[in-house]
Amino acid sequence: MAVFVTFASLAATGAWAVPGTAQSAYEVGRQAVESKDYAAAIAAFTLAIELDPSRADAHYSLGLVYRTRERWVDALSAFRHSISTPAAPAEAHCQVGELQMEVFGQVSEAVGHLRRAIEVDPTYPRGYRLLGFAQLRQGDPTAALEAFEQAWELDPTAAETAYGLGVARGRLDDLEGARAALSTAIDLDPHHAKSHLALGNCLTRLGQAEEGRVSLDTFRRLTVETEQIAHLNRATARDPSDALAWSELARIHMRRAEWVDAATALERVVGLGADGVAAPERLGFVYYRLARYAEAAEAFEEVVQRRPDVAAYRNSLAGMYLMLDDAPRAVEQFEAAVQLDPTDARLQLNLASAHEQAGNSDAASTALATYESMRAGER
Repeated sequence: MAVFVTFASLAATGAWAVPGTAQSAYEVGRQAVESKDYAAAIAAFTLAIELDPSRADAHYSLGLVYRTRERWVDALSAFRHSISTPAAPAEAHCQVGELQMEVFGQVSEAVGHLRRAIEVDPTYPRGYRLLGFAQLRQGDPTAALEAFEQAWELDPTAAETAYGLGVARGRLDDLEGARAALSTAIDLDPHHAKSHLALGNCLTRLGQAEEGRVSLDTFRRLTVETEQIAHLNRATARDPSDALAWSELARIHMRRAEWVDAATALERVVGLGADGVAAPERLGFVYYRLARYAEAAEAFEEVVQRRPDVAAYRNSLAGMYLMLDDAPRAVEQFEAAVQLDPTDARLQLNLASAHEQAGNSDAASTALATYESMRAGER
C-alpha cells in the first residue's frame, strides 16, 4: 500500500514522471533536490528505498533532504539506515554523529559514530573536527586538541577547525596558543562569530580588556546580522515580491562582502523595479567586485540611461568599459563626465588613461596635463 501512496505523491506534483525502478526513482529525487522541490524529492527517495531497501545512497539522500527541512528525527533515522552497510562513507557516519551531538545531545553515542568515520577514512578532516567538538562536550580538552590538530594537519584552511583548536587550547590554559588559533580562524572567516566571542574572552583573560571588548562587540554585531539574515530570508520566502526585504538583505550582504548573495538579492530588487536608480547602481558595484564586468556595464548603462546628468555614474560605466577593453566607449563616457563636472581632477586622469588605452597619445597627454594643472591649483 505504501508504494501506491508514494506513486500518488509523485504524480501529484505534476512535474515528475512516475519511475518504475529504484535507480530511476533515485534520479528523479536528485533532480527534485536540484529544483528545490523537497516534497517530490522525499517521495522519490522513499520510493527508491521501497523498491530496493539496500539503496544506502537513497537513505543518505533522504536524510539530507529531511535535514534541510529540519525534520531531525526522520533525518537521523535515514542516516542510520545509510550506515547499515560496511561500504558506508565517512560522511554518512559524520551525519549521524553530528545530529546526535548537535540536535539530540547524545554525545557518547556521537563519539562512537565519529570514531567509525575516522576508521572508514583516516584522511577525512571533518571526522576529526566533529570528534574534537564531541570530546570538548565530554570535558576532555586534551583528546579534543589531538583531534583538532589532526584535522588541521589534513586541512589547514577550515575556520571551524582553527576555532576548535583555540577553544581546546584555552581550556588547557594555553592562552597565547588559543589567541593565535582564534585569530587564524577569523582571518579565514571574518564572520565566524564564535571565534570573535572566544577571542574576546581569551583576550580578557590575558588582561587585554580593550581588545577583548572589540572582539565581543564584533561577536554581538555578527550575531545580530545572522538573525537579521535569517529573518529576511524567511520574509522573502513567504513573499518573493517583498522588495524592501530583498533590499535590506542586499545591504547586509554587501557590508559583509558576501558578493554572490548580495548580487542575488539585488537582482530581485531590480527585477521588481524597486529602489529607483540605487538598485542597479549597487548591483553594478557588486558585479564589479565579482569580476563580472559585462554584467556590471549593463547595470551602469541602465543607471546612466536613467540619470545621464550624474558624472559619477558615467565614470563608473566608463571604468567597466575599460575592464572590457572597450577604450573608445570609455573615452566617450569619461568625456561626458568631464563636461558634467569639470572641477573633478580625477575624471581628467581617468580620461587620460582611457585615451592612452585607445591609442590617442596626444589626447592622453592633454588630459594628463589638465589633471596635473588642476592638482597644482589645489595645493
